This record gives sequence, structure tokens and C-alpha cells, in this order.
Amino acid sequence: MELPLLEAAEDGDLEKLQFLISNGEDINSADDEGYTALMYACNEGHYPIVECLIEQGADLNLTDAAGWAALDFATLSLEEGRKIPNQDIIDLMVQHGAVMGASADYPV
Repeated sequence: MELPLLEAAEDGDLEKLQFLISNGEDINSADDEGYTALMYACNEGHYPIVECLIEQGADLNLTDAAGWAALDFATLSLEEGRKIPNQDIIDLMVQHGAVMGASADYPV
């Protein structure tokens, strides 16, 4: 991964993320696999990062190369090394209009 915004989102570094956004980083930029900062934050369970990205206008329904949206990643976010749903992030995302992508086609 070479995009600083994505790294900040994955690492849960809110200060760095806010700095990058305020300096013009594309909030919807994606890596080679189509993962956005929002997808990384949802996958890692970083609620403050997800909240910031939503407030800054991130597109909640972009999909990666496999058709997965950020909400898909939230349903399987990391918590204590295990993949479990992060209900707070799911609720926040749905409240702001997020929909499931390709994972809706597969049982989890």
C-alpha cells in the first residue's frame, strides 16, 4: 500500500487522516485492489476513522475489485484478532445510507 490516507485509516491514525484530508488527499482514493480508506477503517473496526470519513463525504457505496463495499467489511471487522461484526460501525454506516455489496450474496 502506497497511499498515506489508506495507511492512516488502516492504522487508526485519526490525526494523520485529518491532516491528509485537510491537505487535499482524495478521500475516495483506492489501492490496486479497489480498497478505500473507508473499507480499511471498517475492516479494522476503527469507529472514529469511519465517522470522520463519513463526515468528510466519503462515498459509502464504492466497491472493490471483488464487488465488496465498506459495509461488507464492517460486518467482518477485526476485534481482538477475530473477525466479528462491529455493530456500532454497521449502525453508523446504515444510518448514512450504506448498502451491502457482493458479500450479501454469500453467507458469513
